[in-house]
Amino acid sequence: MILANLDLSPNLAGDEAAFLDLEFQASEPYTSFVYSTTQQALDLRRFLFEKQLCEFSPPYGRLLRDAGRPVGMLALLSGSELNVQRLKAAHALSRSGLIAGDPALGARLQLAGRTLLKVLPDDLYLSRVATAPAARGKGIGSYLMRQVESDARARASRRVVLEVSPVSAAAVQLYRRSGFEQID
Repeated sequence: MILANLDLSPNLAGDEAAFLDLEFQASEPYTSFVYSTTQQALDLRRFLFEKQLCEFSPPYGRLLRDAGRPVGMLALLSGSELNVQRLKAAHALSRSGLIAGDPALGARLQLAGRTLLKVLPDDLYLSRVATAPAARGKGIGSYLMRQVESDARARASRRVVLEVSPVSAAAVQLYRRSGFEQID
């Protein structure tokens, strides 16, 4: 694969399924902790995505295309945007009835919410990064990280923060190579 014409955009037109597949891949450790089944995770994510209430919904979520083909994604929000999206998502889920059938899910969502990083309003939060399997090893992750750095400068963000599971070894390696330091 040759990187010919890269375009990073919140416009998902026609590529929503590819975007959601990448997002699901990026969220796997969280998904396996919180949700009882893969289908449950997909249903709740789809619900929030369609209502544009998740931290990876456009305009926060962006799809990277190479010559029109989806090859990666990322999601970036300010700390204040993140807090608003998470609050809206929690409210929508509680009213939806989607979690009523699984009381343990509600408890795990609350536990996850309490353990997530407390992001400051002027931080830039890197919510998701994923590279399509066929595009791995081609510099897509490094390209996306340069875009994060550029976005942080444009916003005059105090710092860029993220959370990553240690089981995501490739992601940890990418973030370290990009200059991130472990704080917790």
